[in-house]
Amino acid sequence: MRKIKFILVSIPFYLIATISIVVYMLADIFPRILLSPEGRLLLLGIFCVFAYIGSRILCKTPTISKNKVMKITFFVFFVLYLSLLLTFTLFDPMFGRNGHINFILSDRVLLKNYLTNSFNIIPFATIFEYIRALLTQSMNFSTIVTNLLGNLVALTPMALFLPMFIQKCEKFKYFVLSTSVTVIVIELLQLIFVTGSCDIDDLILNVFGACIAFIILKAKPIKRIINILISSDEQKI
Repeated sequence: MRKIKFILVSIPFYLIATISIVVYMLADIFPRILLSPEGRLLLLGIFCVFAYIGSRILCKTPTISKNKVMKITFFVFFVLYLSLLLTFTLFDPMFGRNGHINFILSDRVLLKNYLTNSFNIIPFATIFEYIRALLTQSMNFSTIVTNLLGNLVALTPMALFLPMFIQKCEKFKYFVLSTSVTVIVIELLQLIFVTGSCDIDDLILNVFGACIAFIILKAKPIKRIINILISSDEQKI
């Protein structure tokens, strides 16, 4: 009876989480459904909160593996984060993406224009350009902050997810390597699909932000809180 009780209580939370993610997916599939980036993040936030609460309630069921439930829940969050990252960097028009795929190798003119306007292999060139624009007020302030801060925080969730699912990434050097490979793949996809910009400064900011998050999450008080959140007790999954 107790087993059924907790399962039944968790269902409404999972149902709300499911509805929020379905609405999010419909907005991606059907362009007529206009949803701002803030609205999308709100829906994802609702999904994560209610799915998490549902899982915590389900963990109270005596015969269910509590750690397994929480690990599956966070794996779903990880997959959702990766899909969100790819959507924003490759396809989302609201973030200046094309919204569709154009293979750059099929058009030499397109390749030349992209390499001229959206390709950079000089470290810190774009960062210094934004700083100069900020000092001279030659560019919109929100655009500068969005690009710099956005690149800094874009891969910070990796500091939570990679060590959780890849044991080697608990070590800093493997974490940096894995994060760098992820960013390089995304930048190459942007080049191939002619969307966004292929910029080494994106790599620098992305990896630097992820490393800062990694160091913060390794602090004992923060690590203790995270272990409580992702496990049924204070022990690590």
